[in-house]
Amino acid sequence: MVTPFFTLEKGQFIFERSETGTASPQYYLRYVNGNLLMDVNNTFAEPTFGMDSPATFRIVDVPVTGTYFMSTLTNDNPGAWHASILSVPPIPHRGPGPLITQWTGTPSW
Repeated sequence: MVTPFFTLEKGQFIFERSETGTASPQYYLRYVNGNLLMDVNNTFAEPTFGMDSPATFRIVDVPVTGTYFMSTLTNDNPGAWHASILSVPPIPHRGPGPLITQWTGTPSW
């Protein structure tokens, strides 16, 4: 099964699935030309969940903005499946924190 085409921007995304274990198909993110989206070390296709993996999400690095689609492959369970691709929210800037003023008296504790 394949999904319709969708656009992803360069960056990190959360790939989330509802099914785990044998109830889950194998998911493959693909470029518009059909090539697999590989991890940063070019060692496995994204997203990779082991056959018995209890994980429900993975962080996926998308190297270039472009058009993609997802294909699925299942051996045991041809039933319905659900997956989502969400952008990773930006990490807020950590500043110096609130200004702590000097005490000028006797503490009340």
